[in-house]
Amino acid sequence: MKYNFSLLPFLAVMIFTIAGCGNLDYKKTKSGLLYKIISSGNSKNPVAKENNYLKFNVVTKINDSVIYSSYGKMPGYFKVGSAKGAEYSPVEIFGMLKKGDSVITVSMIDTLMKRGMGNQIPPGAKKGDRMIISFKVLDVFTNDSAIQKDYSAEM
Repeated sequence: MKYNFSLLPFLAVMIFTIAGCGNLDYKKTKSGLLYKIISSGNSKNPVAKENNYLKFNVVTKINDSVIYSSYGKMPGYFKVGSAKGAEYSPVEIFGMLKKGDSVITVSMIDTLMKRGMGNQIPPGAKKGDRMIISFKVLDVFTNDSAIQKDYSAEM
């Protein structure tokens, strides 16, 4: 009986790839929004607190199609804690992020429709679609003057 060992390296790579994919577990917010935070690994950066401002780049997709990206454009700014009652929205997790973190959120269009959140549904989205929003936190500002200075520089 003759064995062909040329497939052995390929199989080993496949096994390690599949084993590595086990780290793709998403968490859920209280409202049911799926999210995954990819930490910057820098433990010196503090977590954003209420009334801090996040500066971020964002990519929004419906399924696999990019419908908006701020990369190469004006980044987004958002005051943590300024959207009280924002359920089933990426805003829910802004208070968990720090400078350098990335986050992926997944919301179902069906759920947005059921909750009466039609204003958050991009044109062309339909039942059964997923909206995937990815953020990269560029900076966290603790006061208004710092955010104004940075915003002016970006303009």
